Amino acid sequence: MTNTERLIASLEYAIKSGLPYLNFYVGKYTGNGASVVEALRRRGYRVERIGRAQYRLHAKAAEPDLAQAFDMAYEDQCRDACGL
Repeated sequence: MTNTERLIASLEYAIKSGLPYLNFYVGKYTGNGASVVEALRRRGYRVERIGRAQYRLHAKAAEPDLAQAFDMAYEDQCRDACGL
């Protein structure tokens, strides 16, 4: 298991426990480096820097439902056409 996978598993456990994010450190003795942060971002996770060597890992954003988005856009167009 890579450090990236370990952080993702820890985040999933934190979310199941009721926490919306996971804090982790990057540095010489942590096993996490800049490459771990970039790997998490490439996988679609939101990572924000909250300190000199501390980061906060958030869950992936939910992908929008395209059918629902289409219906909402259609309703907006109908409302605009009717002048409501």
